[in-house]
Amino acid sequence: MGALDSKLVDAFRLIDRLWAENFAPRIPKDVDDWADENRILPAGSAEQGPWRTDRTPFAREIYKALSDSDECQEVVLMTSTQLVKSEAGLNWLGTCIEETPAPMMIVQATVNTGKRYSRQRVGPMIQNCPSLRKRVSTVVSRDSANSVSMKEFLGGVLIITGANSPAELASMPAKYIHFDEVDDYPNDVGGQGDPISVATARQDTYRRSKRLLSSSPKKPKGESIIEARYDAGTQEKFYVPCPHCDHLQHLVWSHLKWLKNEIGEHLPETARYACESCGVLIDEFHKEKMLAAGVWIAKYPERKKICRSFHLNSLYSPLGWLSWQDMVRQFIEATVALAKGNDEKHKTFINTRLAETVAEQAEQLAANELQEKAEDFDPSIVPMGGLVITCGVDVQDNRIECFPWAFGEGDQMWMLKPEVIMGDPGDEATWKLLDAYLYTRFKHASGQTLAIDAVGIDTGGHFTHMVYNYVRRVDPRRKISALKGDNFKPGIPIYGRGSTVDVNWRGEIIKGGCKLWMVGVNTAKDLLNNRMKRPGMVHLSKHMPAEIFDQLAAEKRVAQRTSRGIRNMWVKVQSNARNEAWDGAVYALWCAERMGLSKYPKKVWEQIRERVQPLQDSLFNQPAAEKPEVKQVMQPKQPRAVSVRRESLVQKFRNR
Repeated sequence: MGALDSKLVDAFRLIDRLWAENFAPRIPKDVDDWADENRILPAGSAEQGPWRTDRTPFAREIYKALSDSDECQEVVLMTSTQLVKSEAGLNWLGTCIEETPAPMMIVQATVNTGKRYSRQRVGPMIQNCPSLRKRVSTVVSRDSANSVSMKEFLGGVLIITGANSPAELASMPAKYIHFDEVDDYPNDVGGQGDPISVATARQDTYRRSKRLLSSSPKKPKGESIIEARYDAGTQEKFYVPCPHCDHLQHLVWSHLKWLKNEIGEHLPETARYACESCGVLIDEFHKEKMLAAGVWIAKYPERKKICRSFHLNSLYSPLGWLSWQDMVRQFIEATVALAKGNDEKHKTFINTRLAETVAEQAEQLAANELQEKAEDFDPSIVPMGGLVITCGVDVQDNRIECFPWAFGEGDQMWMLKPEVIMGDPGDEATWKLLDAYLYTRFKHASGQTLAIDAVGIDTGGHFTHMVYNYVRRVDPRRKISALKGDNFKPGIPIYGRGSTVDVNWRGEIIKGGCKLWMVGVNTAKDLLNNRMKRPGMVHLSKHMPAEIFDQLAAEKRVAQRTSRGIRNMWVKVQSNARNEAWDGAVYALWCAERMGLSKYPKKVWEQIRERVQPLQDSLFNQPAAEKPEVKQVMQPKQPRAVSVRRESLVQKFRNR
């Protein structure tokens, strides 16, 4: 071959290489391959330096499922903490930026959590990976292409937001979405539905879109979002071989064994795993080879094209991470606390180490028990003990429901006959009917009539501004208030401060505008629940429709684990259960709290009783008394005294 031929060959080779690098179709790398070639863990990481998927062999199949080569639409990770979830999301993000660029969204529990995740995890990963650093915009400012919540890269953009922001969730189409720690998500965001459904709708225009849902279980069994998504998928578990008999098995907590000393003290350092087949105790140093030979086995392999779901507990934690010995110590601490009546550590262990949910013993009223305790009185007439009436109003799409309650001394409550006003709440005519009802005077067992002293109207439905318009124009002396329930902040009072929601175009508060009051819903329901359990506190009529008792028992109190700790919340027993009467009782109780009824001294109640109830038991049952003959006696004329107007105790408390 001559020199010319040699140069032609070199030229053709150069052309082939340039074509392959710049023009030929390119097959995207899988997530595990990209991570092994490009990912560099920053200083301060537990194992800084080049990424090695072989360090966590169970993660490789998860990465394959997230890759473009796998046609599944959804990947679900229900795993223990500090095991695979976060790194799976970051490695997928890096692969999307470099190999399959397209719009992507990461959804954390809150906007603030998203910002922290961006600063502490996403930013350092990009800065430590040269292949990512040259693709992502490096200018950082509020309005630039690279900010805490948005990062533009060649071919796409990354949005990092929170599940509590409906505007952000629906702000842009996204081909890829990572829903992180989904058990911390609210059940509803801005009245638009659950956050996952709101954001998933942004993927409709993309072919071969993909989403990742990851979380440790935090909510009770039957209410956990991650558990429900796991159950809907392939339900894959990691099986490892016994080093003694090669039997494949899924590691479970009940097979971890350890010894006790002669005085019965636990010895965590003796922890070993009992093979379910041969029964031989396996030392933990075998774990490295066991993990390398492990395989994922699906309970429902036919679901792989739709949703691949993976479960992994801390027993699989690689050597050098959380050890079996450490797990035993944590379990012993949780068991000791449980024996003393504190079950929080036990729940934490099951959630974060075993990646399982806990069946909660929910506190709930029973409809049949409420009916059995119901009393024989006419709910259209206020009983003798009832002295003050408040009314909770619930606005539905085709009706307005009113729930009046009578309150008396000693925090006693009587539920009066509810009123349903059929009509479109978007029509002013419906609000005129409501206004007419709220002027109703109720018959009292004493023969007097009582007006409604205070009203609370829920604004949480689809007619918020119609409620504002009505409340704004009524006489403030009628004490008709716009209410909004706060279901997420634990421990807030039933009655707190209100905020003016009417402002002008300059942002200035409009004088005489509508004021919105937040209701501590969970606190109010706790109080109602306690009163209903105590005899003689809450009086229900047996003449009420059965559905009223069902609505009063439509919710249960459960403990939910969140990123902020444990919080007790009231949730529906069934998602489609009607709870209007229960909510109405909450709003009526809020009105009573606003009036300060629970703080009325005995003298105030005596003044109200003297005005409402005459000395005799009931004017309905007493015969008309004959007028005695009165003899007029002339009295000497006395000098006229100067009268001083004094405010009664009743007015003093009601004008607060």
